[in-house]
Amino acid sequence: MPELNKEYLSPKSGFLRIALIVVLLAAWISAAAAGNTGYRSNRDAFLAFAIIGFVLSIIILVLNILNLIKIPAISSFPWIIIFAVLDAIMLLAMFIVSIVLAVTAGKYGALVKRGAFWVAAIFGFISCVLYAVILVLTGLQIKKSGGIKVSMASNAQQGSSATA
Repeated sequence: MPELNKEYLSPKSGFLRIALIVVLLAAWISAAAAGNTGYRSNRDAFLAFAIIGFVLSIIILVLNILNLIKIPAISSFPWIIIFAVLDAIMLLAMFIVSIVLAVTAGKYGALVKRGAFWVAAIFGFISCVLYAVILVLTGLQIKKSGGIKVSMASNAQQGSSATA
């Protein structure tokens, strides 16, 4: 049975991830509330990235809270780097689709649907800020732990290929 990682639930780590999950859920609901519009592809792109970010954040939260990343079979993976890369990709994607949705909201005529677009875009930008804070804290954590460590097996492999 996995042991709970109480350290991850500190205000710096777990609470930011939980806040991100809540914001992405709100973004998802807001964009879905716009219904069928003439700008369906913009809304669908935003929905896709909000849902992907929501699911990825839940997976990262569960993996960290239950200490599943410390299981011997998978503990050799650089999880902190994997999570940072996923967060960086989602930061960039959410920033782009939030800009697109904000521009769409400015063009749309119906007040109710335009409001739903604005709210979704605002939640998208808030998620970008949360992703950025999480990435900064992850970078500080990597720096504090001594940087990125490369295993000896890969160093030996690189050395032998360089001499060949």
